[in-house]
Amino acid sequence: WSALSTDLSLTVQPMDQVLEVGQAKFGPKIYDVTAELVVVDDGTGKSPTDGCEPPLNDLQGKIALIDRGTCAFELKSNLAEAAGAV
Repeated sequence: WSALSTDLSLTVQPMDQVLEVGQAKFGPKIYDVTAELVVVDDGTGKSPTDGCEPPLNDLQGKIALIDRGTCAFELKSNLAEAAGAV
């Protein structure tokens, strides 16, 4: 996950797949993070991957992939960060 300039990118290995990404209106604007990618599982709601409740799976030291859902991005990121996501 990289934003060393105005170009944002997420490259998933070993597939060497580059995915379309966006950037939050909060938090750092320049970063370069390499870590395991894991889909958030909060186990509840319409989508258990929307991250609107505290995650049930291990996010410690990992990049959290979270579906859009209906709750605020700030809530999603705060819950993922509290669970140890990078």
